[in-house]
Amino acid sequence: MVNNFTFSGDQLNWAIQQAPVAIALFDCQLRYRIASDRWLEYHGLNVGPPPVGSRYTDLFPQAPQHWVDRYRKCLDHTLATSDSGYLSLPNGHAIWMHWQASPWVDLNSQVCGLILHAERVEESIEVNLSWARAVQFSPDLYSIFHLDGRIKHVNAAWQKTLGYSPTDVCNRSFYELVHPEDLSACEIAIEQLISGQPLSHLENRYRHHDGSYHWLQWSAMVEFDRGEIYAVARDITKRHDANEALARSEIQLRDQAKTLKQALRDLNNTQMQLVQTEKLSTLGQMLAGVAHEINNPVNFIYGNLLHAREYTQDLIKLIHLYQQEYDQPSPELQEAIVTSELDFLIEDLPQLLTSMRLGADRIKEIVSSLRNFSRIDTKATTTNIHNCLNSTLTILQNRIKDSPTRPATIIEQNYGDLPQIQGYAGPLSQVFMNILSNALDALEDVDCDRSYADIAAKPNRIVIATSSGSDSVYITITDNGPGIPEAVRSRLFEPFFTTKPSGKGTGLGLSICYQIITEKHRGCITCESPVTDDGGTRFSISLPLAPPGDSASSKS
Repeated sequence: MVNNFTFSGDQLNWAIQQAPVAIALFDCQLRYRIASDRWLEYHGLNVGPPPVGSRYTDLFPQAPQHWVDRYRKCLDHTLATSDSGYLSLPNGHAIWMHWQASPWVDLNSQVCGLILHAERVEESIEVNLSWARAVQFSPDLYSIFHLDGRIKHVNAAWQKTLGYSPTDVCNRSFYELVHPEDLSACEIAIEQLISGQPLSHLENRYRHHDGSYHWLQWSAMVEFDRGEIYAVARDITKRHDANEALARSEIQLRDQAKTLKQALRDLNNTQMQLVQTEKLSTLGQMLAGVAHEINNPVNFIYGNLLHAREYTQDLIKLIHLYQQEYDQPSPELQEAIVTSELDFLIEDLPQLLTSMRLGADRIKEIVSSLRNFSRIDTKATTTNIHNCLNSTLTILQNRIKDSPTRPATIIEQNYGDLPQIQGYAGPLSQVFMNILSNALDALEDVDCDRSYADIAAKPNRIVIATSSGSDSVYITITDNGPGIPEAVRSRLFEPFFTTKPSGKGTGLGLSICYQIITEKHRGCITCESPVTDDGGTRFSISLPLAPPGDSASSKS
């Protein structure tokens, strides 16, 4: 018995019994002294003798620890306190009740115990017993927090999910169990919640009693009148792990798709190269055969023209001698001289032979260009870049020279002093052919909307410039056409990409150029457009002087 602990006999007991709420008196060690019948009934203690002398924690071992702590604080500081909560009773039942504790003082104003008022709440929306039971047995984690983050109440799911009993976590800080990497975001979310912003679907990692972490998804609201935060969380660890596994699978699938896409691109390139190689092989054989067949009669004509010119000169000399010896020809001979226009024949025949020789020279030049263009090189050889350019221009001469609808395209050849390189003359000629053909196509497209006079005033122009460095040669081909838009220019070297109408372009020309320059010769090819305010396009090519490696040769 505590000193100064006194009873007022039957009057005190009668007053307690008449109170509209359940009342119990405990001493400073929280030992039971006296209680109203309503208290005993509320707490399932109305069967058997009153448990006088039993401690509160013995009577209610499932009572939240922070309740007991608040009872002791009430005794120490002589301040009243109250709370509401869910209480498991000795008889196995549970109630949701609201209690208020006040210090019990004697006649000398000394604290001698605790007066505990309890009210069982049956129908209140706030603490309806059915709702409390649903919360208590819910698989979700229901919690009540103080505004400073201290845990006030938790339901049984905490122990099932995280391994904590209510006494393990009550009065501990909510933030204490949050994963360090999630702490900052969690603090910000709670601050926003307290400032009036709703909190839903906050996800963070919460430490399990065994040290592992579970992913929880939180929703919460604030009851400012009570200074409390009501929160509910759901364990989403399995879902989160599944999402992470799905994300990893998606990354793997994207990587696989990227690999397959690259493999398909490589396959298309290989197919394109094989088709183009076969076409070039066939075309080269055909051109080589045609050039050979033409070359023989041309050489025959060219060789005989030399003798024909000598014979003609001898005959003309002989005629002049006859004219000197026989200055008075007979009438028949005089008539024949007039009819045959002998003086015109003597003057025109040498010019005729000279024209025939020029034609033969032109045919020989074209045949030589065809032979160079159709060369099938199996290994790198000494190559003259200027010869490749000139051969290409010779083959394209019919598109360059003037016609009834347009003046000739001006070709400027700004050739520098180039050393010969180790390369493939035939494929390089094909590169120059494709680039120059595309330039002429672009100029012809513009000419469709221009008259002959307009074209003459601003003629079409292609500038070919060459230069050399310490270990490379450089070729630029520039036209004054309309230029190439960026959206098109970025895809110029893609296989099968073309802006030409169906049947006119295959989309392989520039792709083959890129393959020949970069893979076969280990060089570089770029396109710049526009090159002036009026447009224009420039292709720049650099080729190393040294022969390409075995890997390059193997790809050809």
